[in-house]
This record gives sequence, C-alpha cells and structure tokens, in this order.
Amino acid sequence: MGSPLPVEAQYEQKTKASASFESSGREALPIVSSRGIAFHPPYPLLVERAQGAFLWDADGNEYVDLSSNMYVFVHGNAYAPITEAVIRQLHQGSAWSANNRSLVTLADLLRQRMPSLEKIAFQNSGTEAFSLAWNIARAATGKSKFMMAAGGYHGTLYEASLGSKGIAGPSHLVGVYNDAESFERTIAENADALCAVFIEPVLGAGGLAAASDDFLRRVRDACTRHGVVLVFDEVVSFRLSEGGAQASMRVKPDLTMLGKVIGGGFPIGAVGGDSRLLSLADPVNPKVFISGTFTGNPIATTAGYVAVNHLTQSAIDHIGSVAEEIETRFGESAKRLGIRLWIRRVGSLLSWFFHNPGDGAVLGGQRPDVDILHLYHLALLNRGLFAIPRGAMTVSTAMTPEIVARICEQMELSLKDILPRYEETN
Repeated sequence: MGSPLPVEAQYEQKTKASASFESSGREALPIVSSRGIAFHPPYPLLVERAQGAFLWDADGNEYVDLSSNMYVFVHGNAYAPITEAVIRQLHQGSAWSANNRSLVTLADLLRQRMPSLEKIAFQNSGTEAFSLAWNIARAATGKSKFMMAAGGYHGTLYEASLGSKGIAGPSHLVGVYNDAESFERTIAENADALCAVFIEPVLGAGGLAAASDDFLRRVRDACTRHGVVLVFDEVVSFRLSEGGAQASMRVKPDLTMLGKVIGGGFPIGAVGGDSRLLSLADPVNPKVFISGTFTGNPIATTAGYVAVNHLTQSAIDHIGSVAEEIETRFGESAKRLGIRLWIRRVGSLLSWFFHNPGDGAVLGGQRPDVDILHLYHLALLNRGLFAIPRGAMTVSTAMTPEIVARICEQMELSLKDILPRYEETN
C-alpha cells in the first residue's frame, strides 16, 4: 500500500467533474463561481444540488454545508416551509411594477424585530443596500465622503472594496476597527466632507471581530457632534439575535443595512432606520431615487418572511450552542496535535487562524497563514466539509447532533491531514 496522496492531489482526484466544468466555463465567463469571495485554487466545486445540511457535487461527493451560501441559509438548504411558500407565490407571479403584499409584511416583521427601523427600503443585495445608504446620507447632509473600517466589508462597490483593504480614496476614508480614537480624529478632521460612517457591529469577512461598546458609543457621539450619518451593516450579523447584533448594544444607528438571511435564499438587501432619512426617498418629492426591476419582489420577500419568522430566539440560541460545541472540540483537537490555532466565535459564526489575529480586523490579503489555511480548506473538502475558503463557517438549524459529531470528527482528521506540512513550516 503506497503513501497517501497529498491533500491537493486528493482534491483533484475526487473532483474531476468540477475541474472539467471550471475549464469549459472559463470560455464564456471570467469567473465561473460567480463571486470572487467563493473562488479558491485550484478550482471551486460544481455543486449539483443541496438539501438540509448537505451539498452534493458533480462527482457525487457529499458535503456538510458549513457555508450556507456565505451565511444565508440559517435553516439549511431547500427549507420546506420556504420552498412551499415560494412555490405558492410562483403560481401567482414572480414580479410586477406595482405594490405587493409580502413586501409590507416582511417590512413590518423586521420593524418589530429592530426598533431602530422606523421605515425600510428594499434592494437586491447588500452591495445595493450600501449604495442606497450612501445616497441617503449624501442627500441628508449635502456632503459626499464616507468612512469605514479597514477589514470591513460592505459589498463590491469600488470605493468599498478599496476601503476593505485599508486603502483610502477621493470618496472615502478608512479607520482602524475598534480604535475609537482613529475614528474620532478622522471624523473631526473631515467633518465638512463626511456624510456617513459605516460599521459592522461584528465583522464578517474581517475575521469576526466584535465592536466594543466603548468604540460604538464614541463613534456615535462623534457622528452626532459633526452631523454625520451612522450606518450599521448587519447583513451578516442579523442572524445573531432576533433584533440583530444591535439588540444588545446601547448605541442606536441612524441607518441599518440588511441582507442575506432576510431573503430566505433569494437576492435581497435593505436599508432601514430614521423615518426622516428614509422619507428622502418618498416618490412624491424624492431627494433619493429608489428603483429596480426586481427590488422587493414577492418571491424574495415571501421567502424572507418565512426565514425571519422561523428565526426565533430559541432557534438562535440553539445554533449558537452548536457552534460553541464545535469551537470547543476543534480547539481540543488542535491542542492534541500540537497545532497552534486561534478561534473566534460569535453566536453561530466561527472563524479560525493559524496565527494570532489579535483583537482587530484581519485583512484577507495580509494573512501570514494563507498557505496552510488554503491547505486546510482543501483537506476539509476532501473529508466532506464545505467551509468558507478564508477559514470560516456557520451552522444551521438543520444540523442534528449526529451531523455535529461528524463535523467535529472530520475537522480533526483534516488537521491530521495537514500536520506534516504544518510541522514543516512551523
């Protein structure tokens, strides 16, 4: 019996159909996976179907879904109450350029959950929500620049993409996450030009750092003092509580961005908040124009209502405890193997590092552990775990104790798979 194949070779041997699809797809598309954040070398999987806590690829391999389409499917894939509601709606039509009932039904549910949302305007994605929030802030203040944290993620608009990397530009400024003095100073020095500050209460792509109460309070005070709109981006963190991450905070934003979970698996985004700010989009006398062929369509809002309505605090507490169990057992596995591992967990969200990330944001392109992180991601795939390439995962209400045990076992075996390479480089 020969030596086991290296991790990369195992992956390529198991996923030949995915490799072929990637190669042929590149003839028509610049990126076959549809989004850069999901791409990983040598190629992403071609997933053929998904159900509950599982995915299946074109080679017939089964995976536990630890991505949930980048935190979307909090109830698992093809969740029956959502699919049934969507099918009923499809028979009545999928979109029209007039009012629809489910748009208001979802808005009312979100307003009940989040008291800071006096009014809500829907969009088709988190990126669109960012663009709308920026437009509202510009119209409200007569100023044009925005500020964000390096390592924050607010979608793919060019300026926001630069800011996530810590690069400032003509239209935007960058501060250090959880560094109140950095934000206070920049806000004060640019008060005449700054219209909005965007902050994730819990970083998504930036490594699950959580904002401190002192940081948020001081940024809130600085924004109020200088006439700047404070925007919380809860596109990812909404799943952490019935009222989002802000429910446990003593700071009220002027606007809140939402997305992902609130669409139940369909494209959606939203901006909610102060009624005076949202009223700038009143079509009778608009200062901000809101439109879009599929904005607030009845399919996404119907699915979103079911997803949010079923995301009770009990369900949220349950998936939080599941993630906590995985965190504990993952850490114990690494310790047994002599692998230095740092884990961050917030509720049902988990991220890991083969270096000490400190307490702040982690910028993807500057991680010193990128090679071993990539290898571990492939090892997880080889073992049937579909995690997020940057070293992150989430859990869903579809995960049973048996599935959780499987996750923990395969995460440890995957660590063993990379151990020779880890020991070579550490």
